[in-house]
Amino acid sequence: MNIKSVSLFIGLAFGASATHASAATYTYTGTPSFGNESYVTATAELNCVGPCAAGDYLYSSDITAFSLSVHSKTTELLESVSSNTPGVTLDGWVDYLRLNELGQVTSWFLYLNGNGADAPLIYTIGNAAGFPTMDYGLRGTCDSAETYVNTDTAGTWQVAAVPEPATWAMLLLGFAGVGFMAYRRKSGAALMAA
Repeated sequence: MNIKSVSLFIGLAFGASATHASAATYTYTGTPSFGNESYVTATAELNCVGPCAAGDYLYSSDITAFSLSVHSKTTELLESVSSNTPGVTLDGWVDYLRLNELGQVTSWFLYLNGNGADAPLIYTIGNAAGFPTMDYGLRGTCDSAETYVNTDTAGTWQVAAVPEPATWAMLLLGFAGVGFMAYRRKSGAALMAA
């Protein structure tokens, strides 16, 4: 391994980190508070690098994908649907997350209709400031539907900590440096023995 190869590797690592845009993952967990105490969870991938700025994030332009699931009170997955699932529709609704200046979700509307006898219709609507929240899960057609959850108690949103691309680049450079040092020591020991 020569210095040109190391320089090329470092340049590619920094170039990739500068052009790679990451998504922030926001996760919602509903509060079991109605009937059979099932609850809705949601995951939304926001298209922003670093801390997301305040404002509205709309599905397909600012939210790259999202999913909705219903869990039993024992956390068993009962139903799940994603914006990437074939045949899913939004039924004309505008799905969004609204963030404040601290990057916290202050209101939201996420709706997915699986459009099938065994495909769920799940949505969550709310305002973290105490406005009544509706989490809803329904499976089946109107003739044989089973409602899993219907609540007016707001759940909680969390954002997953995702390392910045520059952090990944520094990690790769550190590994490359350690590998290079081990390589040089191995080469030096072989020369001394000869």
